[in-house]
Amino acid sequence: MAVWFIALFLQVPFTAGESLLRPLAVDRPDDTVFPLPQGTRHLPPFGTEVDGAKATNKFWANWVVEEGRELSIHPMPYVLRYDASTGTPNMRVSRASNEARVVQYGDAETNGAEKIRYYFSPFVNEFGLSAVESANQEGQIIVKEGLFGIHAEVRGPSGPSGTQRK
Repeated sequence: MAVWFIALFLQVPFTAGESLLRPLAVDRPDDTVFPLPQGTRHLPPFGTEVDGAKATNKFWANWVVEEGRELSIHPMPYVLRYDASTGTPNMRVSRASNEARVVQYGDAETNGAEKIRYYFSPFVNEFGLSAVESANQEGQIIVKEGLFGIHAEVRGPSGPSGTQRK
C-alpha cells in the first residue's frame, strides 16, 4: 500500500512488476555543467585481501591505497599511524589536546552553520603498540572491511615452508 502511495505522490508511472530503479535518462550530461576531469584519478586497492569495491569516505580509506599507506587515519578523537621504518611493526597513537585540535563549522554558503565542515587533529606521537619480532615489509594487510572499521594484520617474515606468522 505504501509503494502505491509513494508512486502516486511522486507521479512516477509505475505498473506491477516494473522496476522502480528505471533510469530517467541515459544521455551524457552537459559538458559545460559537468566537465570531465583532465586526467584519470584512479587509486587501485593495495594491501587488502578483501575483494570487491572499496568503500569511500571512511576514516581508514588511506590504508587501502598505496600512496596512503604511511599516512594517518582518524578514528576520532584518535589519530593512528602505522610505522615499520625500524623493521618492527609499530602502531603509533595520538590524541592531541583540545587546544591543538581544530574544528571548523560551516556557514550558510557551505554546509550550514551548525554542522562541522572539517576536523583536524595533528599527529603527536603519544605512545605506540609494537612487537619485538620483525615483520615483513608489506605493512598492514586489511583482511576484513565493515561499515564501521577494518581488521588489519601485520605479518611476520616467511618461514621455511613459505608460511607467515600472524
